[in-house]
Amino acid sequence: MTSSTLVIRADALESNNTYVFRLFATDNGATGFASVSFMTTIPPIPTPTVPSFTVSPSVGEALTTPFVLDAPGWKSAFPSGNPLQYRFAYQVPTKRNRTMDISLGVYQAASTLTARVYVPVTSNVTFVAFITDQHGATSTATYVATVTEIVNLNLTAFADAQMDEIKNLLLSGDKAAA
Repeated sequence: MTSSTLVIRADALESNNTYVFRLFATDNGATGFASVSFMTTIPPIPTPTVPSFTVSPSVGEALTTPFVLDAPGWKSAFPSGNPLQYRFAYQVPTKRNRTMDISLGVYQAASTLTARVYVPVTSNVTFVAFITDQHGATSTATYVATVTEIVNLNLTAFADAQMDEIKNLLLSGDKAAA
């Protein structure tokens, strides 16, 4: 063996299992071993009585409609996995029948985000919520909404609305969201 690195393919290990790796070595007829055991975590789980992810409204216009993304009721499978962190994104179709992920920010403690999104033509947009616990275990939830292309955009009114939104966020004390 010429490497001291063990590489495991992504998703090769099942969640909520204990694994033991054991290395045996022989030198001049003497054999020894070392082992390490670890447990894989369970990604955060939604509460059965609460929708795992919603987007409101379900139809809106690009850049002008504020979409409210809400991923309430998630919990870590382990008490030590709380508090959870949330990140949001949306996926838009590309010309090559693929999707492009557009992040709507970094991980945050709040399970809700209000965002305006852009699409060049009317599209069904998949919004994605990433829910991560303190151990790094992550779940995702999706919601499809229709975003229509911009019909008339008053740039001055749009800029004023954006500035008002930022000002209100700063006044609320949530500087990370601003």
